[in-house]
Amino acid sequence: MTLIEMRQAKAAKIAEARALLAKVQGENRGFTAEEDTKVQALTAEARGFDSMIAAEESVAAEEAELRKIPAPRAAASGVEVGRERSLDKPFRSFGEQLQMIVAAAAPRGTTFGEYRGGEVDRRLLEVRDPSGGAGSIPSDGGFLIHPEYSDQIFQRAYETGVLASRCDPVEIGEGSDSLEVPYVDETSRVTGSRWGGVQVYRANEADAVNATRPKIGKMETRLEDLKGLAYATDRLLRDAPAMSKIYGDAFSSEFGYKLDDEIFQGTGAGQCLGITKAPCLVTVGKETGQGAKTIMWDNIVNMRSRLWAKSRAKMVWFYNQDIEPQLHKMSLAVGTGGLPVFMPANGASGLPYDTLYGAPLIPIEQAATLGTVGDIVLADLSQYVLVRKDGLQGASSMHVRFIYDEMTFRWTMRVNGQPKWKTALTPASGSANTLSPFVALATRS
Repeated sequence: MTLIEMRQAKAAKIAEARALLAKVQGENRGFTAEEDTKVQALTAEARGFDSMIAAEESVAAEEAELRKIPAPRAAASGVEVGRERSLDKPFRSFGEQLQMIVAAAAPRGTTFGEYRGGEVDRRLLEVRDPSGGAGSIPSDGGFLIHPEYSDQIFQRAYETGVLASRCDPVEIGEGSDSLEVPYVDETSRVTGSRWGGVQVYRANEADAVNATRPKIGKMETRLEDLKGLAYATDRLLRDAPAMSKIYGDAFSSEFGYKLDDEIFQGTGAGQCLGITKAPCLVTVGKETGQGAKTIMWDNIVNMRSRLWAKSRAKMVWFYNQDIEPQLHKMSLAVGTGGLPVFMPANGASGLPYDTLYGAPLIPIEQAATLGTVGDIVLADLSQYVLVRKDGLQGASSMHVRFIYDEMTFRWTMRVNGQPKWKTALTPASGSANTLSPFVALATRS
């Protein structure tokens, strides 16, 4: 009996005992003598598998340690393909490893590609997680996904994320689950407030110079888990190339979307704090008499004027596609005529994207609909920190969907983020309008 079969047998005994207990509880009564004997026997039989499972896991762990010694690799029984492959790349593809995992948990007599049900290929036991843990997961009846494939999904998630790819990434090292960064608590550039209170004087300005010092705050970003689950259908499990593409594309795209969604509008509670929910967001009011669900050139001018000047070199407009008819018709009045201000891609601008004030105009799904806050946002995402650790970790389980004869695959990303600014900044002179790297347009309803 294989390790997987032993776990399945134990799970079946426990499930039978649970069903009998549920029956008695549902009838609001106690056990009969026969039922009590039955439950005791089932639990005893379930415990009987523990020593066998422990012994098998111990032997497998010892074998895995021996395999760390460089030597010709031996494939598991009946598995010839890939035995010559290196330890760091033991599988030909992501799909091949997924097929191998499913085969290990499947009943004997079934096949998945080149792999037979009930046989655990030794390569699965050699996969290590970033902390050095072994490839098997006894509590889940599954195996770790090789880091090479998880890392590919991880990198593609950031590449497909329109916002995430523009943030300032910080990788946290071992022994830490949060980032604590001291920052200058500066909310105003007025004299006496710069750097939180630093001030310098000419010698003749005062008989006595007041002592000043910077005001330092602490920004903490704690890692939170972002998880994804997928159930593999029997048809898909038999096609390794399809599994590689579908699972790889699906998870990288979804992780990328979710990160962008949180960066744009996350609450900050157990997730990223979004730029449209952050206290440092500047919201520009609508024009007097402005109609509902409209965007005017004056709105755009005022939004740019509220952007922190140092952010102009990296500013990007993010918007909902609902507003595109407004953008295309936008113009600057000159005498009795006008000039277009929106520059379409590959037109006069010669750029592969639309522009306003020379900055990219990028549509995103997360932006609000026309007329509400967040339908168009001007942002410098270099002022947003995205904290992450250990990349993306993948694992499998046979228990989650055991009764449906399906394998479950899970990926976990430890990540969090927030703007580097706590509040908007009051300029040293001029109007009292505050400045920020993140600017939105107020509701026009």
